[in-house]
Amino acid sequence: MSSSQSHWTCFAMDQTLSAYPAPKNNIYGIDVTELGYGAFRNCVNLTSIDLGDTINYIYIGTDSDCLYPGLTSIKVSDKNATYKALDGNLYSKDGKTLILYAAGKTETSFTVPEDVEVINECAFYNCSQLDSIILGNYIAHIEQNAFYGTGFYNNSSNWENGILYLGKFLIEAKTDVSGNISIKEGTELIASYAF
Repeated sequence: MSSSQSHWTCFAMDQTLSAYPAPKNNIYGIDVTELGYGAFRNCVNLTSIDLGDTINYIYIGTDSDCLYPGLTSIKVSDKNATYKALDGNLYSKDGKTLILYAAGKTETSFTVPEDVEVINECAFYNCSQLDSIILGNYIAHIEQNAFYGTGFYNNSSNWENGILYLGKFLIEAKTDVSGNISIKEGTELIASYAF
């Protein structure tokens, strides 16, 4: 890694890593500002992440190897200007974007804080224990795959004619839905890439 690089991916393929502490803001004298694609790839035993005050970018995406099924706790330094943690989940500093729900939690229901406006891509990806998710009234944007693999998503009785609704939000349509589609009355928002 050269001194000009600011992200760190040294943990990739380390299946024994169980926690990522952030007692320092640098590694080998290099300030760590990003956790890029694959930073914790295949770290199946990862249960906690403690982010320091210099981290300003974390890759969250649909690559299942980059998501952390055992993660039960996310902590963020109070001095971090980009992120904050609330109840072990990751949010933007202003609390308006839910970035990542810790997938290893055992709760079966979750109420998104009322001030959240955006649900990040893959925020609840493969949180198979979550059968109930309650969204607040101020949701303005839901990114793709936000609820993919949740207990709610996987329950076929929650799909209406091939379309998944979560309250007044249309989350996704199955790929085989065709012809004229009637959106349920009262729907206020359609998630990104729902169709």
